[in-house]
Amino acid sequence: MATQKAIKTTATGSSAQADTPTAPVTYMAPGLMELRLMLRVGAAWIPVTFKGGRRGGYGDYQAIFTTSDAALQYMIEQSPEYKSQRISKVK
Repeated sequence: MATQKAIKTTATGSSAQADTPTAPVTYMAPGLMELRLMLRVGAAWIPVTFKGGRRGGYGDYQAIFTTSDAALQYMIEQSPEYKSQRISKVK
């Protein structure tokens, strides 16, 4: 049995592959335990919450955010916070 990929037709009539999964990407906010980032997209605001940071006797852990949504990855990487290195990708 062969698998089929879903095809979506756009408003212009062209077809595109639907919901192509992307690899998860993790971003970190160095020196912060939490960060509520508000991304502006047109007239809308999209909230992105970095969590999990803590400080302890064994070191600091930065706040992180992981997503596999390609559109959200693009928005984060085009944000002023990413370009100024306030947030960065975990390698």
